[in-house]
Amino acid sequence: MKKSILAATAVLATAAGLAGCSNGGSGTEGSATKLQESSAQEITDKAAEATKALDSVRMAGQIYSEGERLQLDMALAKDGKCTGTISMGEGTAEVLNNGTASYMKGDEAFWQAQSKGEAEAGTFVEMLKGRWVKMGGEQGADAGFDSFCDLDKLLADMDSDTSTKATKGELTEIDGRQAIPLVEEDGKETTTVYVANDDAEPYLLRMENEGSDEPGVMDLTDHNKPVKITEPPASEVLDLAELGAQ
Repeated sequence: MKKSILAATAVLATAAGLAGCSNGGSGTEGSATKLQESSAQEITDKAAEATKALDSVRMAGQIYSEGERLQLDMALAKDGKCTGTISMGEGTAEVLNNGTASYMKGDEAFWQAQSKGEAEAGTFVEMLKGRWVKMGGEQGADAGFDSFCDLDKLLADMDSDTSTKATKGELTEIDGRQAIPLVEEDGKETTTVYVANDDAEPYLLRMENEGSDEPGVMDLTDHNKPVKITEPPASEVLDLAELGAQ
């Protein structure tokens, strides 16, 4: 399971940091903006600064890692809270962090995929399927899972001073908002980020990657929208720490 969680974490980090940007709130659709007149580097710098100031964001999309499709739909906040779903292969899991502990609730197909090759896979799946598994808090959570829900960490590597080789494309539209494409090519790999054409909120609206070992698309929305957490019922929670597992 740890391998898949770390892969998902890498996806989010890439989406957040590739061009130092992130989508967002109200915007100023239809108003005059000078952002589109800026250079690719200037747009990257402004987007990085805006993103670092975010308190929350929703990331949704898919990526192919080692031939497997990984789908994400996560709302994350800087206070450590997160909630959403992860789908890998035929399996799906709900995940959440209430700020102090992390939980995951996977279906049977999800746990079967995670336990493939283990000696007691059947017992493992029966024990975990349909239950909230507590993985975080003071008991020492899976480091990858904690990072997966840590928006601060995902944005920490963003640097507005970092130069970019991206070129600016023609204005387009993403989900009804004007967007400026920034395209960077590296051999067969092409990465495109779409920045909202908004001087006040130059957030990233979408990131696309083609030609790499992990191609995919990631949309960023709901910037600064509060992340609401519904605590799992205690009767449905299985604490791995109490079982001597991590």
